[in-house]
Amino acid sequence: MKQFFIAVFYLVFQFNANAQGFSKAEYFFDTDPGIGNATSITLSGTINTLNFTANIPTSLSSGFHVLGLRVKNNNGKWSLFEHRAFYISPTPPAGVEITSAEYFIDADPGIGNAVPTPVGTNGAIVNFTINIPTVLAPGFHTVALRTKSSEGKWSLFEHRAFYISPSVLAGVVITAAEYFIDGDPGVGNGVPATVGTNGAHVNFTTNILSSLAPGFHTFAIRTKSSEGKWGLFEHRGFYVSPTALINGNITAAEYFIDADPGVNNGTPITINTPGSLVNQTFNITTLINLAQGDHYVAIRVKNAEGKWSLFNFDTLTINGVLPISELTFTALKENNSVKLYWKTTNEINTSHFNIQRSANGTSFTNFGSVTARNISGNNDYNFRDVNPIDGVNFYRLQMVDIDGKTTYSSIIKILFTGMNGLQVFPNPATNMISLKGLQSNGIFKIMASDGKLVKQISVTASSMLVDISTLAKGMYILQYNNEEKTAQIKIIKQ
Repeated sequence: MKQFFIAVFYLVFQFNANAQGFSKAEYFFDTDPGIGNATSITLSGTINTLNFTANIPTSLSSGFHVLGLRVKNNNGKWSLFEHRAFYISPTPPAGVEITSAEYFIDADPGIGNAVPTPVGTNGAIVNFTINIPTVLAPGFHTVALRTKSSEGKWSLFEHRAFYISPSVLAGVVITAAEYFIDGDPGVGNGVPATVGTNGAHVNFTTNILSSLAPGFHTFAIRTKSSEGKWGLFEHRGFYVSPTALINGNITAAEYFIDADPGVNNGTPITINTPGSLVNQTFNITTLINLAQGDHYVAIRVKNAEGKWSLFNFDTLTINGVLPISELTFTALKENNSVKLYWKTTNEINTSHFNIQRSANGTSFTNFGSVTARNISGNNDYNFRDVNPIDGVNFYRLQMVDIDGKTTYSSIIKILFTGMNGLQVFPNPATNMISLKGLQSNGIFKIMASDGKLVKQISVTASSMLVDISTLAKGMYILQYNNEEKTAQIKIIKQ
């Protein structure tokens, strides 16, 4: 806590004049100079709501002061003034430091009589930890702290409120529960939820109302004990996507490879039997000019009302001749890692295997290497990815021949969802996305499906809103990194 406070800050007022509107406004400090004689506030036209910021003069003496504000309506009548009190601390002389501190809970016992707390190394700023007594009664309390300078002067105290929940009594169990969405109807008036077997912890499932409007909502639940007492409610936010159209039969489809040519500009797919679900095989006829390596093929469908869906995609690999007779490549998720297995038959002139990973199925990087045995017969290999990314992990093998030639295995996918706690919603999104689960020392990147960086932001809080309104429609990779965690998620920009 700082021993002293800066003497320049801001106070904000809000006035509302209903239908009459404001024509003038003025403010003063401490002494009222009389109506019309205070410092005038510049107004642009006639307004009904006034927001203004006043700069506190640095010439004011240390101590308590009052800022007053009044407004004049279109009928020429002045309001009574609104006022706010503020305090200017004395400017600290050079070399003054915090040497001791004390705290108290609820009632102030007087300066020097509270619980002393070590401040460690003296300085203008100190950090310390307070232990809350376990004897405090359930309910709201206040913890306050003040510090003492090297000149022997005590500061005003700073305080924070906190809440102590009632202790769970032996034998007290949950016997009932209720939930509500958005507005609290009051204790006992929510929607009843079946808790099953009574206990200190219960699990239950509820159905979200289908009548909710698209957008963000809040789901809250509270429980009742065997003593007949209701607890505080717990709440979580959720998002309702726009309802799908009733006439959802698929009547047309199209696909594209790598680059999206735009809706209705892909290669058409003839739908044999229109319906809400179509399961059929179609031929990809545009492979002749594709380079060897990895690509992705995307498909979208059109309904009977002429509206196109978002596209879905999968990986397409164009391979040359393998430097081995046969290869099988598989992967298994094991806790928070991925175990990769592959088997070869009759290796000839094979040098080594590079293990490659991608977040988008097209841009791969090496993250491991295994030396080939280069012998006939069957050979078994394995490799563990101990730090898979959050989202879909694409893996492939790059087989390097002794003469330097390379070929690739097929691509396999493993999904890790929420592994590092990063949450992104809504997805798909149009203008803004909300990020949660961040840490304030990381970097957040948005990359196009080809791996090109389109936006980079320094993370300053655990949750952020990011504007994506200027991005072109399509798929993007959201990547978050700091010293402790890595997370990566795909989103669709509509």
